[in-house]
Formats: sequence, C-alpha cells, structure tokens
Amino acid sequence: MNWPPRWLAAGAVGAMVVGLAVPASAAPPAPPAGPSPAASTPGGVPVRITLITGDQVDLVQAAPGRVAATVHPGPGRERITFHTVEADGRMRVLPSDVVPYVAAGVLDPNLFDVEELAAEGYGDAAQGALPLIVRYQAPAAGRVRPLAGATAARPLESINGAALRVGKADLGGLWTTLRGTPEARTTAGAPRLGAGIARVWLDGRVHADLEHSVPQIGAPAAWAAGRDGNGVRVAVLDTGVDATHADLAGRIAETQDFTGSGSARDGHGHGTHVASTIAGSGAASNGLRKGVAPGAQLLIGKVLDNNGSGYGSDIIAGMEWAAHSGAKVVSMSLGGPATDGTDPMSQAVNDLTAETGTLFVIAAGNSGEAGTVGTPGAATAALTVGAVDRDDNLADFSSRGPRIGDNGLKPEITAPGVGIVAARAAGTTMGTPVDDAYTRASGTSMATPHVAGAAAILAQEHPDWTAGKLKDALVSTTKANPALTVFEQGGGRVDVARALSQRVYGSATADFGRMNTGGAVAERTVTYTNGTSSPQTLRLALELRNLDSGAAEADGVSVGSEVTVPTGGSVAVPLRADPAKLDRGVYGGWLVATGADGVAVRTAVGLTLKGPLHTVTLRALNMAGQPGLASVVTLFGEHPESDHIGWIPGEAQVQVEEGPYLLEGLIEHGAPLDEQITLVTDPELMVDRDLTVVLDPRKGTPVRIETPKPTEQRAVISFFEHRVFGNGRQVDHGVMEFSTIQQVNVTPTRPVRQGEFEFASRWQLVAPMVDAKVSNVSGPLDINLLRQSPAPDGRRKLPLVWAGDGTPAELSRAGVEGAAALVTGNPERVAEDQMVADATAAGAAMVLIVRPANWSAWTDWAPDGDRLPIPSMVVAYDDGQRMIAAAKAGRVTLDLTLTPNSPYLYDVWQVSKGRVPDRIVHQVTADNTAEVTARYADTGGFDWAEEQRFGWRPWQEYSWFDEKRLVRTGTVRQEFVSAGDNWWQQRVLHRLQWSWGRLVGGAIQQPRQYAADDRVTETWHAPVARPAVPAGSGVPVPTRTGDTLDLRVAEFVDADGHYSPAGFSEEQDTVERRLSRDGQQIADLSGGWAPVPTTPGAARYRLDVNTQRSSDEWRWATRTETAWQFTSARPAGDAAQPLSLLQVDYQVPADLRGEVPGGRPHEVGLTLRQPAGVPAPTGVGVRVEVSFDGGHSWRTVPVRGTGARFTATVPAGRGTVSLRVHAGDRAGNTVDQTVVDAYGLR
Repeated sequence: MNWPPRWLAAGAVGAMVVGLAVPASAAPPAPPAGPSPAASTPGGVPVRITLITGDQVDLVQAAPGRVAATVHPGPGRERITFHTVEADGRMRVLPSDVVPYVAAGVLDPNLFDVEELAAEGYGDAAQGALPLIVRYQAPAAGRVRPLAGATAARPLESINGAALRVGKADLGGLWTTLRGTPEARTTAGAPRLGAGIARVWLDGRVHADLEHSVPQIGAPAAWAAGRDGNGVRVAVLDTGVDATHADLAGRIAETQDFTGSGSARDGHGHGTHVASTIAGSGAASNGLRKGVAPGAQLLIGKVLDNNGSGYGSDIIAGMEWAAHSGAKVVSMSLGGPATDGTDPMSQAVNDLTAETGTLFVIAAGNSGEAGTVGTPGAATAALTVGAVDRDDNLADFSSRGPRIGDNGLKPEITAPGVGIVAARAAGTTMGTPVDDAYTRASGTSMATPHVAGAAAILAQEHPDWTAGKLKDALVSTTKANPALTVFEQGGGRVDVARALSQRVYGSATADFGRMNTGGAVAERTVTYTNGTSSPQTLRLALELRNLDSGAAEADGVSVGSEVTVPTGGSVAVPLRADPAKLDRGVYGGWLVATGADGVAVRTAVGLTLKGPLHTVTLRALNMAGQPGLASVVTLFGEHPESDHIGWIPGEAQVQVEEGPYLLEGLIEHGAPLDEQITLVTDPELMVDRDLTVVLDPRKGTPVRIETPKPTEQRAVISFFEHRVFGNGRQVDHGVMEFSTIQQVNVTPTRPVRQGEFEFASRWQLVAPMVDAKVSNVSGPLDINLLRQSPAPDGRRKLPLVWAGDGTPAELSRAGVEGAAALVTGNPERVAEDQMVADATAAGAAMVLIVRPANWSAWTDWAPDGDRLPIPSMVVAYDDGQRMIAAAKAGRVTLDLTLTPNSPYLYDVWQVSKGRVPDRIVHQVTADNTAEVTARYADTGGFDWAEEQRFGWRPWQEYSWFDEKRLVRTGTVRQEFVSAGDNWWQQRVLHRLQWSWGRLVGGAIQQPRQYAADDRVTETWHAPVARPAVPAGSGVPVPTRTGDTLDLRVAEFVDADGHYSPAGFSEEQDTVERRLSRDGQQIADLSGGWAPVPTTPGAARYRLDVNTQRSSDEWRWATRTETAWQFTSARPAGDAAQPLSLLQVDYQVPADLRGEVPGGRPHEVGLTLRQPAGVPAPTGVGVRVEVSFDGGHSWRTVPVRGTGARFTATVPAGRGTVSLRVHAGDRAGNTVDQTVVDAYGLR
C-alpha cells in the first residue's frame, strides 16, 4: 500500500490543513487504500522549499510511493555537503554547516524537515517569507532586536524572544549572520549563534485539534451546589467566536485578534463550538445544550484563522494576553506536532503558568498513536486532555503518551470528545450541522473545553487556587477506565462533581520519565491535601504494570501503606523507583489512596526503564594521523532517544543507551587539488561498555566504477547508508557532494548480524569533456572548459607555448599565434576572461590558464550565453606545473579532444549489501546493465536540451541528489542503466531551462525497473504530441468516485507516451478545458484541473481540451483541439473507477527533426485504446483528414485496418502536416482530435 506524501496529500485536501496550530477538532480520516487521483498525479506541480540557509529543495511526486527530490545550494554554498536523514517518519535535509548548531540545540531541526515544511504550507509558492521564532541571549525586556532581513517582528516576552519573518531571498544573508565566526564553528565547545540570538525555531503551524457529555462529567451536580463558574474568567484561544449566537449572549467579556484578520469573528466554527461547550447558556435549545460552566466569563483570543490554522507565535501572543488579562483558565483546543516540551509554545506555557498561576488546559491531539502528544500540550505545566466516548472508552483518534524525548507522562486527563453537540457559528459548516444553531464534532478539541469548564467551576469554589492546585484536584478525582493505560487516559475521565465535593486531593502525577538500568534510585513526592473538617487516614495501593510485558510490578517502585492527613493540612509521601529491581520497559499505573466515606484519590504514575548508559569517545584523525575534523558524525540506534548527530573537532564524548548503532563520520581531505571524502562507518557498533572509537580516514577504501568506455563524473556524487535494526527501526542517511570531489572512500566493515544494511552510491558518468595529452607529460591532466568557452567537437593538435603570466607583452614574446597558450593565472588579480581576451588578441588558437595552488580547477560549462572568442580552459595547479616544465624544456604538442555532448551515459547504482567490503569495484557489464538507445528530438530553436534521470533504491521513497544534464537535440545517446531492483524515472525538457535547479517541466516516463538483458529505445518529443491519457499501468487516468469526476489529462503526450502537463516547460502555454453534461457546460477547468461534482444518473459527458504552444523552441503541435464524449453514471462502491475516454496513439515515420520526406506519400499508424482499467474498445471506426496549410483546408485520406490498429496514407505535400481524427467505438465513446502542425515535411 502506497500513500501519497503528506505534503502532497495535504495540498490536495485544501486550505484547512495549511497550517502548525490546528483545531484538534475532528479525528483525521483513515489513510487511503491508495493515493487519491488528485493527490497522486505523477509529474505534478513541484514544491520548492527554501531552507533557512538559503539552500533550496524541490519535491515532486513521481509515482505512488516515489518522490523525486533535488537539493540546490544557495549562492556561494556550492562546496557545502548535504545530508538527508530519513527516520521515524521524518525527512530532514541538513547542510553540513548547520549540524553543529542543531547538535547544540540552538537551531530547530524542524527547519530542515522538508516533508513537514511542504505539508504545512512553507513552500515558496505558498509564502514568500519564512516565519521564525528567536530567543535572545540577553534580556530583551519585551523589545524586538534588529536582525538582518527580518520583517514583521513581534515581541514574545514570555520566552525572551520575538516572532519574525524573513523573505526567502534574504535567508542566505540571515544564515551568514547567524552562524557566527569560522572559529566558532571549527573549535571544540558548543557553538553560539551570532547577532545576539540564543536559539532559533521554525514558527510552526498549529491546527485546531454536548448534550450527553455535560452530565457525563458531573456538571449538573456542581450546578446544583451553586457552582457554575460564575465570576471566573476563562480564555478561549481558537478560531474566534460568533458573538451573536444566542448561547453566548452576555458571556463574552473581551475579544482580541492575533491573526491579522481584523476581528475575532469566527469564520470557521471551531472556536464557537469550544466556547459554548465551556460557558454556553443553551438558550437556542431551551437550556438542553448548556455548557459546563455557564456562569463563566469568556475572553476570546482569535489565534487561528478561518481555515483553522495559525502560527506558534500567534498562539504565544494569545497566551500572554490571556494570562495577563485575568484569565484563571485558558482553554486551547489546538496543537502542533509531537515535541519533548522544550519548543517555544510549551516553554511559554510553563513560564506563564509559573508567572501568573493561570491553568492552561490543552488538547492532546488527534494522531491516535503512542508518543504523539503535540505542542503546546507537551508542556509539563499544561493540563493535557485526551478524548473518550460516552462510555468512557478512548476515542481512536486521541493522541497517546508518553511524551517524546523524555518519556514524560501525558496526557493527564480525559473528557468526552466524540459526537459533541455545541454552538454552530453562523455561516459555517464545521463538523456535522444539527440545525442552524448547533453542530456535532469530535476530537480532543471537544474534550478540552469540558475540562476547562470543570476547572472554572473548581476555581469559583477555590478562588485562591492557582494552576497547580486546580490541576491536582481535577486529575486526582477522575474516574478511570481499567481497560486503558495511564499513557492513554492519565488519571482518568474528569469528574467535576467529585472534584468539587470530595475535598481530599493528591498530586496529579508522579512522573519518573526515562530511567536507565544501573542508574540511581529515583524519588518522586506525592502530596495529599485534606480540605475536610476532620483528619483523613488514607490507605495507599500502587497499581503498576510493565506495559510491554503486562506483568504487575511488585517491588521495583515502593511507597508506604498508609498516611494520615490532618485537617486543613498536607502530607508529602515519597515514591521510590529502583532500576535494579525493574525489568526494561514502559511502566504505567496509579497510586490510589482510599479513605472513609468513599474518598478515592488517584495519582497517575509513569516510568520508562531503558538500558544502561555508556560513554562513547569519538576521536577524529586527519590523513596524517593527527587530530582532525569530522564535519558530520551520526549515531543511530534502535531507539531515537539516544540518536546523536553532531561534529567532532578532534574529540567528543556522547552518552548513549546500550545497544547496536549505525556510526557514520564524514572526513574531507585533499582540497583543493585532490579533493576526497571518506565515510568512516560501522553499521553495527555494539555499545555494551564505555568505549573509544577512532575515525581514521586512512582506512577508507576507494569506491571505483569501471566502465567499458572512458568516463568522468558530472553533476553530483551521492552515497547512502540504509540500516534496519533488529527491532525494525529503519534509518536512511544520504550524503551529497558536488563533482569537485575526485574520490569517495568508505571504511570496510564486518557483516551485520541482525537486521539489514546497505551501502549504495549513485554515479552519473559521461565521456570526458576535455581529454588532453601533452607530449613529455605522463598521466591524466585536470583540465576543464571555462563556463562560456566555445567547445568545438573533435580532436585537435596544437603547439603548446608557455607565455608566463599571460600579459600582452609575454604573449607577444612567446609567439602564441596559432598555438595553445599556457599561462599562469590568479583570478584575484586578473579576471580569467581578460586573460582570454589578451591571448585572443595575440593570435592564440586556445588558452590554458593554470590556477593558483589554493584554487580548484572545477568549472561548470554551459552551451548557452555569450561565448568567449577562443576555446578557454583552466588547469589544476599541480598538473599545470608539469605542463609548464615540459613547455619550458622544448617543443611540446597538446593533443586535445573536446566532447561537450557525450555519445554515451552511464547511470549507475553501486550497491554493497550486508557490509562494506574490503574493496569496492563496480564493473559495468552486460550482466548488470540495461542499454537504452535515447533519441532526443529537435523541436526547434537552440540545439541543446536538458534531461534528468531519478534513481531509487527499493527502500527509498525519495530520490535524492540527481541533477539535470545537458544533451544536444537531434542526437542519439547510448545510455547504460543499472539493472535489478533499482527504480528509475527520466524527465526531458525540450529546451534549456531558464531557471536554475532541477527540471521542473518537460516530458516524463513512469518509474520503471530494467533487466540486464533489456535493450530499449526511447524517443523523446516524437510526433504526434497531443493531449492524451498515457498508456500503461500506474499513469494517472480520468476517474469517477461516487458523484465526483476527476478528469486530469496530460496536455502534451508524445508518440512514446512521455507526458507533461501544460505550464511547466518554460513555454507560454494556453489551455482551455471544459466539461459538459447532456449538452450543458458544468465546469470550466481552464484555470487548472479540479474534481467536478455531478449527478448520480447516467449522462452523456463531453470533455474539451484545447492547447496552444508556439515558440522558436516548439515547432510542432502548435495548436490542438480534442473532444472526448462518453457516458457515465454513479459506480458501485467507494473506489475510483476509470472513465472511458477513447485514446488515439500515432506512429509517424519522422526523423529526429520531426520531419518526413514530402515528395512521396507516407503512412501514419493509429492505435485506438482505452485508459488503463477500462476494457479495450471494440467495433472501432476511424476517419482521418490532413492539412498542409496549418489547418485552413482539409482533405480526407484513405484509412485501412482492423480491430484497434489502422493506417492512414498521407499524400505527398509541402510544409507541415496537420491531422484531424474522428474515432468511435461500439459503446458510443468518441474522440475528435485536431493537431495543427503535427509534424513537418522535408
């Protein structure tokens, strides 16, 4: 089963999910059985993410379960190494220079979680600025401090910081400011950010996460006792409120907008529902649907927009306002992703609680799994609420603990949250409307206001109580469900009647968090308070189980058996946990204190015992065996709590839990003349004691790719380690380097004993662009064309003449006319293009510039743009010295072959499974490689195009680090592709892309695998290009689901079935799309494909798709008109059913210029078919007309054939051939297709 990436699914669902703060309102839908047609269209619109460093990441879904991804360094960052880490449902892209700051905890790793950033609407198309939260190093006293590129700043005094936005174009400059001095990044000790910033977080998006429910928690009994929250201020931070609703009349004391909407009006409905659950009068239902604390006064803070989402900084600002405006209780039915409670929102909860005594009641979230309690509910001070149904069974969507990071006890309490009926904001449809006044909704959002209302009732009874006492009283008087664990329900379901009447309370929790085997005995204090008129003797019983094994715990956690609490007093009781007496695992339960007259006090107890901790000393060496720098070092184990990612400036120590680890250390050396990178790795480092690990790059073995023909690596070099531990945890770590790296090395390892391991490297090899030999100089030479150099194909032999520093005088004295001038350059003194101009003026046929010793000879040649006057190359310093010596010694000849357009290409996956062997030599042979004859058509204009082939290993969802490549149009290239279990997908743009980076347009093929004996021919952009549903399984097809039509059709499909949508090939495409039903238009889709609602009965549909594309780069298929007619009715079941849009495939005997000899008749093949999943057409008839004048006049041509295959005979002619085809089948499906200038005649 393949689900669409979360970022793609979210974008397809709509604006509701665009944010981090969500109303926790409704349970999320179950994952689909497969990608929805809208969400999974391969080759769809890419999402571009600009990281805080200014680097960019592009994501586009290639197929269900396959995402093509590309990283592009920001300006001046071409030498940065990039890492991808995929583990535990997260995909992070980490530039190497951020690693020290992430490791030090001063830079939020969520800033690099590209899948989450895309899902939450941080893509560049969605917003032009990156929202951040910063904390200052020095007290800011509520003021915003200036920071480069920052705008729209708002102080956040509770965390001594600010919220700000930085334009995407300014992020590179911001990062330069933040990362401080080079010394701070290359010396021992935790690095500090610059500009007075202590810490930076992503300003995360937050989303909004009753009849029977109010009696269920005992509210009527509290009302009967005269307690309804009267006089208590409760703040509701949500989507605002409908202040005109009858149930809220007179309940609202104050409102404030924090979203920029201009008012606190609720345009979503969530906030009104929550507010009325707390304090609604029930006036619109004759008192039936009354809130828990109808006497309370409401402070309404609109912190979520009308789509139900908002930013963490808005929530923090709302919390500050509420706490400082006299709110005794703050209700927050919203949440972001699971955190360890150290994020900005959680810290604000803790700090504001300590400062003001306000109780923050916060939804646990709706993720429905263990370890998913979100921020700000992860805050220790928060009273975090899960959801139960009317029978006190846990709602399947309710988030469970423990808290990630420290295994803290969350949530602390539950309340009704399933099918809650409460006020409906005017004009909204949130939930399931019951009538005009009320709507029904489910979620921890609905549970939270029940607890907030209960807290208001308790605060009315005890006006002097602050947050801690309110929390203790509510949790310790709950009603537990014995079928649930403490990490599902905390103490249990809130019981406000008992909380109000019992008057004997205990601590809410005794939370031991995470402990380790061999650690010291830990103690927690449970305090009992007696508010009755007589002493209370309480009998203590600890109900604790190992939740992993189910075994009751007898003596590992101990407590006394009885305690007497005096009248009006409190007694502290110690609870001790001894790791030596406990087995590993997660423990949960309750300390239950019972007394006379039915007194029962419950304290939730949580504990997780992990393995023993050991110290690992990591020592990095350089190639001389001296202490060196490892720019990135990672340790990944069976459990994420002990993962470590950091750097080693010589030596570092980390403490990790006992167990196996994947160790990786990256050491770069040899720059700039012999730049290499060595991965020091151990896929099964067994940490069972304190140990020292030496990262020695001298032990690395080179990764060698041997090809039948001479090659060089172009674009990027990438390599990956894939590890599945014995407990099933999977970690995938990728590294990207640019082709300045001349050698990749990796240290050999032992075979892994448990789980899986793979080392894989990805190579893109072509003929050397510069093949130079100099007489009397042996060995290969590092010589590269300057970016704007001419690059004439073929071989030349020229005298090589030494001309010193290349000044005009030296060139003249050397006599370089007609020769190759060899000169010493220094780009810091004289620009290289000036040296080329001087050599040209002296009559040189070409020039070779020897770069300084501290410069690399790496260049990036391009065929477009202004050209230098003569072929111009740069030479690496060391090779240049040998050439200079030879030229000085006598007559020397340069034998030079330039190959800018390689006639062959090797796309290679080198794979080592189970271990890294002592030698890594991957030989490209016929036994492991398929051969693709790739024909690149010339569609007009400049004779260069770009292509890209993405490669996946079977365990990868994301294809990383594949880069676009040049190819000359009108040529054929032999492409050798690694066979076996690799997946591949090629994309070809018919022209050079104006924008830099990965290809964002062009024609694509479906991802596929190759067998070693495959010999495949692929022709790109061959005629006839037209709108079509491509053939084959896995391609997007038009479908109907219930009464919704999804009619996506690729606007440009070539003869081989490669397809591309309009608008993404750097052409000015014009597209009209219209859908009619029984002759009446029901949708205009010209602005973009979208699902279309329709009626259930059988009807006749017509889909018209017209395209126009005309430019110097696109000479054929300049205009098309296609009309499909078909009949459809509501299908049975809920699955998407493909629609019968009859298709025509064309076979034209054209050359690579898209032309056919016009002096004699020729034949065009036509094949009729249906989209995948629809039975093949029968009873087919075809009529074909042609035009030689661009569609002004038409003539019918003879057609012959049977079944679904036909041949049309086109007479001799001149100019271009336009086609007009009508076809139909026995079922009544028809297609009329006109393609103007379909192909040419020569």
